[in-house]
Amino acid sequence: MRATLVAGLATIALALSSCAHCPTPQEQRAASEALQRRFAAGYATATREMQQARDTALNSMLAALTPAHRAELANLVGQLATTTHPDFAGAARQLDATLTPAEKAAILKASAGLRHRYDQSTSKLNNLIKANGGFGFFPGELGISDDAGMSLLLMVIHQTSVRASQAAREKLPQSVDP
Repeated sequence: MRATLVAGLATIALALSSCAHCPTPQEQRAASEALQRRFAAGYATATREMQQARDTALNSMLAALTPAHRAELANLVGQLATTTHPDFAGAARQLDATLTPAEKAAILKASAGLRHRYDQSTSKLNNLIKANGGFGFFPGELGISDDAGMSLLLMVIHQTSVRASQAAREKLPQSVDP
């Protein structure tokens, strides 16, 4: 009985290991690595596209401001950065009250364009994930407000943070792989 059980298990193991339609561990690893490369490339492309879209939106927003309003924006951002309890909503209201209708329209147009580019980019990523057997993801909120003052404030603070982080990384010594 024991010999029959061992022989039966060995036959099953041999059949499973030589299955013509089953990929070998090496084939599974290669397929997994190829999928990871496709995801990484798709994510890198989406990241580049979004950074370009944010740069374009910020440039459009800043170009719409009068020199006096740019100075007011710089003053508000500086105050927010140096206070222990920043009032972002109050700063946005103050900024929004100083903007002209044309400035507000230009800021909201740039904000809407950024939202559209964000939706396109996340849709491409979702399609890539779904095409490769995944379920996709919910993109979440972009953090763009329908209020011109808040949109401008969020954009300037975010982009300043991104640029400072990039500059800091460029100054760090490059790691050496062992």
